[in-house]
This record gives sequence, structure tokens and C-alpha cells, in this order.
Amino acid sequence: HLGWTIDQWKQVIWTDESSFESGKSGQLRVWRTADEEFNQECTGSTHKSGRTSVMVWGAIAYDQKSELVVMDKNKRTAADFVDQVYDGPLLQFLTGFIDPILMEDGAPIHRAKAATEWRDELELKKLIWPAQSPDMNPIENLWAVMKKAVQKVHKSGDTVDVLIKNTKEACKNIPMEVI
Repeated sequence: HLGWTIDQWKQVIWTDESSFESGKSGQLRVWRTADEEFNQECTGSTHKSGRTSVMVWGAIAYDQKSELVVMDKNKRTAADFVDQVYDGPLLQFLTGFIDPILMEDGAPIHRAKAATEWRDELELKKLIWPAQSPDMNPIENLWAVMKKAVQKVHKSGDTVDVLIKNTKEACKNIPMEVI
């Protein structure tokens, strides 16, 4: 792809899934005196159980981002993926392209018969990406920005609905210049 023009790269749709979890904010440090040991202001919660997580799908392209899809935890088959992602947000996202090229990783759900048949029916080209090659998908940078934003506002004990709201808000707030 070294010889590609900017216009060719503008047709690439970079897609990926990512998991967002509560309680992944790193190590907590507290400065206190010996007599403050059990003050609530000087303690942090632990996560022995009750962690919440959501799996999301998104896509970006030159100066564009798709709707963020929160994947239903009870729908994990390839056919479910086609229903939740391909038939909805991805299909809608494709309308803004002349000759789209889809970039997906090698996850089994992307190689499944239902996904392959859907792409074949639309004659959707895929960007060839060798197995075991470095993950240079630029959407990974967006996930990192979003996860940092979510951890700033998500509080221990928040529900999965709050985590979803915070994750969608983090996506919405990413300016186009970052993409």
C-alpha cells in the first residue's frame, strides 16, 4: 500500500471492537497521616467482584466516525454481529464512500460465513492485513482516548447503564481533528 494516494486512503474504513470496563483506573495513591488510616477520604474501593464491562464496535475514516455500537452481551454469534453492526451502522456508514475498503482484524467473527457472505453480497473490498502483523489500526488510538475519558468520570459502583452512557459520551466528544 506504499504507493497509494491520499484519495485511496480516504476510502479505507478502519473498524474494531473494544471492551470498556469499570475500575480500570490504575493504582490509587493516598497521602495520609497514621491517625487517618480508616478515614473514608483516605480509602479506595477494591474490585473483588461486581466489575462491569461493555463491548463496543466503531469505525473511522478520513474526517468521519461511525455511530458507536454497544454490543448485546446475549448476542455473540456471527449472525448477531451482522445484525448489530453490518446491517445497521456499518451499512449506513458505507453510504458516504465511492469505493469503500473495509479494514477489520482477523477476529473469528469477521471471518465467519455470515460476515463473509454479507461483504460478498455488497462486493465490499477488504484491506489485506497479514496475520500476526503489528496492530496499526488508527482506531486503537481512539479507544485509548475514550478509555481515559471514561475513567475520569466513571465511579466505582456505577451501573452498566452509566458505563454505556459515559462510553458513548466519550466517543461523541472526540473532535474530528483527533480522527
